[in-house]
Amino acid sequence: MAKSKTEEFFLMKTLQFPTTTASGTSVSGTIDLSTYINPVQNLAIAVTEVTALWQRGSLYAADVQSMVAGDAALQWQVSDANPSLAMLRGDNLNLIGDGAINIAQASNQATAVASMFPDHYGGESQSRYVVNDTLYCVASVEGNTTSTSDIVYCTLRVRVKSVKLDSKAWQTIALQQIAQN
Repeated sequence: MAKSKTEEFFLMKTLQFPTTTASGTSVSGTIDLSTYINPVQNLAIAVTEVTALWQRGSLYAADVQSMVAGDAALQWQVSDANPSLAMLRGDNLNLIGDGAINIAQASNQATAVASMFPDHYGGESQSRYVVNDTLYCVASVEGNTTSTSDIVYCTLRVRVKSVKLDSKAWQTIALQQIAQN
């Protein structure tokens, strides 16, 4: 179905929460794929893994209990359709990867929440193929405000490779993405 055109490489986007961002607030950004997607040549991107790195302040510290003003959840998603600032439901075919960190500040604990949605796809035959020319990244804070003294950063790292699909596979993926929207 797919023939690799490149080795794996990373595409990244860093989203920023300003100091004292209110609970329920989302931030977003995009990753431009137009260099890698070509409908005439059936070129697509194969996503093999999506990870998130949370940091705060100018020293990019990883102490999550200082990222929020109390108990909270920091969550993220990557999709190939524009959700605006909303989070997509798990049955949305445009969802590529997601996750969250639950922070219990009083007990100084953070728990990474592994969603049921795979964020590590494995080999090429298990990759998530994208024919849209943009990836959409959203992160949100729920339950409390972000740090009153530091910017909070969410860096989304998407491991991909350029692939050539046969024309039926490319058209199927394109139609599936259009139908979901």
